[in-house]
Amino acid sequence: GVQSYQTNVDMLASRTLLGKFLFDDAGIVLHKVEGGNVHSDGTIDDIITRWTLRLTAKVIPWKPTARFSGISVYDVRPDARSSSTTGVTIVHQTDYWDSINIAPSSSSSRTDMDYVQQYQTVPKSIAVNDFINQLKPGGFQAQAAAPELPYQLLRRGDGYEVRSYPGYTGVKLPYRRRDEGFGSLGAFTKGMQPLSPALMDVRTDDVSDKYMMWPLTYVKPGKTEAETPGDAVEKAGE
Repeated sequence: GVQSYQTNVDMLASRTLLGKFLFDDAGIVLHKVEGGNVHSDGTIDDIITRWTLRLTAKVIPWKPTARFSGISVYDVRPDARSSSTTGVTIVHQTDYWDSINIAPSSSSSRTDMDYVQQYQTVPKSIAVNDFINQLKPGGFQAQAAAPELPYQLLRRGDGYEVRSYPGYTGVKLPYRRRDEGFGSLGAFTKGMQPLSPALMDVRTDDVSDKYMMWPLTYVKPGKTEAETPGDAVEKAGE
């Protein structure tokens, strides 16, 4: 129920003795809540939440960070007790990870309520293996060559991530070979502080018409636009 959920959250947030020993820098982002409609006969639809979770295992010397995304399905019933403060009782909770529980034949859908059917249960050993693989040296991601644009993780799937980046300004140049693209951008941004990742625009109708971009600035919290670097504008005008 609610108490069990709170206990799990407190552990991941290092508010319990075990959590303080195991984890650091934990965070849960709740992206969406659907369902919970109450019908005339008193029944309540399942509640579906979409979330992302991260936690750092500080007991491991290299302090790896594991990330998960998925949905939770809550089977709820009306709580008839007069002392109830929530109005419902959580009868059962089922968690599905995007990295291991999506059925191979599933197609995309517009809402989590629709694609709950796309998830399948898997043995717990698969979940444990997915977690352990993220804790290994090197982990899922390669080290970035430069400071990276801040982003919010929306989904961590099987070998891919879906991220939300803020608005940004950048320098974009044409290239034919990738090493030429990095060389040209490196020369242009000398003395600046470009960010990763490098963004490639490859046109399918003409392989010679390719562009590479390096972000330079991004929209800071509380702002509506990214600052335009004066030295980049000056170089572009030369």
